[in-house]
This record gives sequence, structure tokens and C-alpha cells, in this order.
Amino acid sequence: MSNRNTIRNNNFHYSLTTLFASSLTILTLLSLSILSSPKASADSSADVNVSVTVPATCSLTANPDTLSTTITPGNTGTIGTSTIKAICNDPAGLAVYAVGYTNDTYGNNNLASTVGGTTINIPTAIASSPSTSQWNMTINAVSGDFAPTIPQDFENTAHIIPTQYTKVAYRNTMTDMGTNATGAQFNATFTAYIGPTQAAGTYNGKVKFLLVHPNVIDSSTNPATEAPSALPTMQTVSTWGSSVTAGQEVTSVDARDGKLYTVARLADGHLWMTQNLDLDLDSTRTYTSADTDLPANATWTPSTSTYASNNISAWEWSHTAPRSYDPGELYWGGDIDYTYMNQTLNAAGDTHYHAGNYYNWTAAVAMNDSTSQTVDETTVDQSICPAGWTLPRPGYGDGTLYGILSGYDANTNAVIGEGTHYVASGYNASDAPIYFTYVGNVISNSGISGANSTSYYWTNGVGGSSEAYDLRSYGYHSDVFNYSSGTTKNGRGFGKSIRCIARPVSSTVVFAPE
Repeated sequence: MSNRNTIRNNNFHYSLTTLFASSLTILTLLSLSILSSPKASADSSADVNVSVTVPATCSLTANPDTLSTTITPGNTGTIGTSTIKAICNDPAGLAVYAVGYTNDTYGNNNLASTVGGTTINIPTAIASSPSTSQWNMTINAVSGDFAPTIPQDFENTAHIIPTQYTKVAYRNTMTDMGTNATGAQFNATFTAYIGPTQAAGTYNGKVKFLLVHPNVIDSSTNPATEAPSALPTMQTVSTWGSSVTAGQEVTSVDARDGKLYTVARLADGHLWMTQNLDLDLDSTRTYTSADTDLPANATWTPSTSTYASNNISAWEWSHTAPRSYDPGELYWGGDIDYTYMNQTLNAAGDTHYHAGNYYNWTAAVAMNDSTSQTVDETTVDQSICPAGWTLPRPGYGDGTLYGILSGYDANTNAVIGEGTHYVASGYNASDAPIYFTYVGNVISNSGISGANSTSYYWTNGVGGSSEAYDLRSYGYHSDVFNYSSGTTKNGRGFGKSIRCIARPVSSTVVFAPE
């Protein structure tokens, strides 16, 4: 009450002071004020809505951006260390990827020198006792409020220079750091061994680092150009997919989490992911038909989140909830093994062989309970894949493993009967361009089975009341390759890998070889 009196008194005093020079004017004003004194009214109001948009502003710098040293033959030396600094205010976090870019050529991971008109290369390698020249890099986080997470195969461990964009640092959340903040920083240290007979000269190389965060991904760039500052989203494949030619492999990014994937147009004419899906489910996030392979205007909020690498014991073998498991930044490496859960995975390898996540079938088809799917040899037309992509079909024909291999091996017609295994001579699906990974599957909360011997991939095929159809391949680095062409049923509670295929794909399912 006292505040209102004070305001009124001040206003009145202001009027008197301002108008005191004319008593006639004062009296007139006072008279008018008395005659027209307003009554309190709440008959109308006016609102002013205020909105401020703060755009995502991000930058990536390398300091220093040039490193050099001299190493005499027969010795190992550190070329130097560069501090990579990421500044970004995107609440969804950021990821930094690296790729060899020698001679401004995407994927070139050599140190190169021209000697007498001939180019001589020093390759990237991580041999512990090298006999020939090699170079590599090690990544370690710089401590601070926004210190990034470094994948375990890079962290304080010598790693080859990647031939494709490979994640080397990330943060799942960020806040406003400002342009003068310390940011998320990590050190990239480069080391080389020079063999005793290496030709004298100056060997130059380049590594390009790329910052990705979901709010600035350019969906119009053709991935075939490998533009370092803008990659297209998986979700916009309908706008750029047709530009990818047969046998060509390009890089695209999943807008849901900023992770990069290699994709290629394989022999069946379809565009396939050539890496395993690595999406971590979040029970607090709602996926929509704009970002995920769901029916128009549909949404899906998973009832469970992905289990972390130290929490496989939480896995429940069921199909009444979506289950998913992230084993960490591990790679299948064939003859180079990494012991994990008493199985063999590799902690440093080709991006194509990244283990990705394991999903039960309920998660694979983006449901919280798949009990309602009971009709054998039918399909579910939705999945956990990015929008514009879907799960492969079971059986034979379009959009199947059989369809791919029919273009790579002449013996495809040797398939005998439903659910049997086909023996192909001279081709292995773990090789380019398919890159199937033998990372096994999650059989229970006790661990992974079949790593380094079998790959399992879910299809969208329903196998009765509690089963589903999968794709399998067996064996590696062999001239004989066995596989099951999506005609084998398996319990939906198993955790298997996922490869997605770009739409459109025929909805026709064939369960007998033609």
C-alpha cells in the first residue's frame, strides 16, 4: 500500500511543480481531474510475448596447426602435440571426428615426400616393434570443466590415422561456454618411427578434425564430395541418395546423436549402411517420424535406456521391453584380437568394424512391447533406423543379404531349402564392400557369445509369437563363407547388431529361393 501512495504522491507533486506557473491552468486541470476520475476496471488487457532465439555457435581450433621435427633413421620420435579446442553451446553436446587428409585428399593417411620425381610414403601403423617406417597418433583429454570423453581405443594409446571420419572425442551435454571459455580440449600427439633404410627427405601429412553437433548439420551437401565442414544427415537420404553411384561409399551423419556412418550402394542396387548402428536409446527422449523410421506423425519413447559397457548384468532376456547394450568403443579386428567378456573384439580398428550396439528385436522395431506381433512370415514396417532407412527384409529377394551376395558371387543359386546355410566360394561378407562384423550377440546378462566367429543382424520379419528372423554369417578370413539368408528364426530377447537399408524397399517377402 505504501508503494502505491508514494507513486501517486510523486506524480501529483510532479504535476504541481510543472504547472505552478499558471494558477488558471492548475485549477482547470484539477477541475477536469475531479470530473473525469476513472473507476478501476478489468474489462480488457493486453499481453506482450517476448521470445529470444539463441543459435548454436560452435568452433574448432588446433594450436599449433603445424608440427615438424627431425628423426634419424632407425629411431622413434615425437613429431609434436597439437591442442584441439572445441567451443560449442549446443545442449545436445558435440563430437569431434578425425580423418587422414594428406595432399588434401580425403582418406589419405600417409606421410608423403617427393624424391627425384617419385612419391615415397610412410604409412600409418602401430607395430610395437616396427622394422619399417610408420606414424600414428595418440589422443588424451585436457582436464577442465568441459573435458571431453576420449574413446578407449584412442585414449593414451597409439592409433592409426583413420581413413574415414572416426570419432576421437565427444561430450553428451554442453552448456554456454562463451567464446573465451576453455572449451572441450584434447591433445593429439603424433609419433613416427623411421626405418634404417628410409630415403632422406621431408615427409608431409595432414589430419583433418571435424566438429559435429546436431543443430548445424547441413542436409544439402552431397556426401560424395566429403566436404569437411558439412555432411548430410541420414534422415535426408531421399535428397542425396540417388547421387551415390554403384560401388561408391560416402559418409553421412545421424541427426539424432551426431554419429557418422559410412554408407554404400551395393551390388543389389540399394544404399546400405556399412557400419553397425550405434544409437544409444534414452528413456527420457521421444523419437519422431522426422528422425526415426516410424509411421507418419508417430512417436516412440523407449521404456528403457541403453545399458553401458560396465552394466551388461542389467540385460533382461525378454521382448516385453526394448533392450540395448553398448559394449564401448570396440572393433572387430579379425586376426587382431581384443579380449573382452571372454570374447575377441579389437580396441583399435577400421571404422567399418566398429561393434556398435546390440539390440533385442523389440528395440530393433522401435516398440516397447512386441508381443502383439504374432503372425509368422510377416514384417513390421518401422524400426530404430534413421528416418528414410529401415531394417532389411527376411528371406530372399529385394532388400536381403541374399540380394546383396547375388551380385558378388556366382554360386548364389546353390541355396538349398528354407533355413539352411549357403556356402559361397571366394567371397567373405566381412570384406569390402559389405564389412559385416563378427561381434556375436548378447545371449543373457552374462555376456556375449560368438564374437569373432559369427555376425547376427535383425530383419523386420516376424517369426511367430516370440521369435523373429535374422541374418547370420559365420567364419572369417576364409575362402568359404557360410550364411543364413534371413530364414532362421531366433528368440526376440537376444541382442543382435543392426544394419539399415535406405528406403524404398520392396515389401514382398520370399521365404523360398527362386
